Amino acid sequence: MMKTTRILAVAVVAALISGNANATPFQPVLDEFWITKNFVEIFRDSFDDGVVPASGPDGPSTYFVEGPVGMSSETSGTPAQGKLTMDPILGIPVFNPVGNINIRTAARRLLSRNPNNANFLGVADSFSVNALFDLSSLPDVPASGFGVRIEDRGTGGGNNDQVLLEVARSRNTGNLLILFQELDFTTPSIEIMDAILFQPILDANPTATQIQLSITKVANTNVVDGSFTLFNSGGGMLLNQPVDNIGNVSNTAVQIYNGEDYTRGAFQARTQMVVPEPTTTALLALGLMGAGYVRRRRCH
Repeated sequence: MMKTTRILAVAVVAALISGNANATPFQPVLDEFWITKNFVEIFRDSFDDGVVPASGPDGPSTYFVEGPVGMSSETSGTPAQGKLTMDPILGIPVFNPVGNINIRTAARRLLSRNPNNANFLGVADSFSVNALFDLSSLPDVPASGFGVRIEDRGTGGGNNDQVLLEVARSRNTGNLLILFQELDFTTPSIEIMDAILFQPILDANPTATQIQLSITKVANTNVVDGSFTLFNSGGGMLLNQPVDNIGNVSNTAVQIYNGEDYTRGAFQARTQMVVPEPTTTALLALGLMGAGYVRRRRCH
């Protein structure tokens, strides 16, 4: 019986994999991820130790990782050239607040939950969460993107708000955007604060090779801002531009700490859920039916 169950499980997995086989490769590359608190850098990961997250500067449990299979370290050349390549199609399915499903691989720094810890990011602190990405692999299909994220949490549990700044391909129009969003899992709702057309900016800066995405907060406030910066291959800054944090229908600025105590920074890459082709769908249905049959026999 156990052998039969394993065979059916393999069939289901094979169906899912074949359904994703025709997806265009999208593999964003992350060069640096760092956090400052009260204008002092408290964390930096340069991805040059040859070990992928969850490992990092804080040790083997630096991050909580979603879809760890979707992360691989580039260690060719000198250690200073270390980078993290993400393959979101190998991540895990996640729901956003309005019920859409994306496939995501992400890493959230963990060392910031204790208010007595110097890494704690509370409402009284100013902070910035930053990620420097290569522009070598841009989002290729609607609802795909890479970027930086913060989320607030309570010391007793709970997770209300996430703020996300991405280079993303619009789910609705297919345009390449700098997208600034607030995700509220209590309401639930998503508010787009700003959506800047990114392709014209790239066309105007043809030597750009990297983009820095930054989410910042001023001390003793719960209002959050975002910005992006373009660099050329020599590290020279080409453009620095803030994003609007109040361009939404509710006319309310991006906010965190609505009853929560602290914030943690994360980086991520996502892509849309690929719908299996008809033959794949049939195979998947057959596998699930078989699994149900095995379960019924076991129950009897």
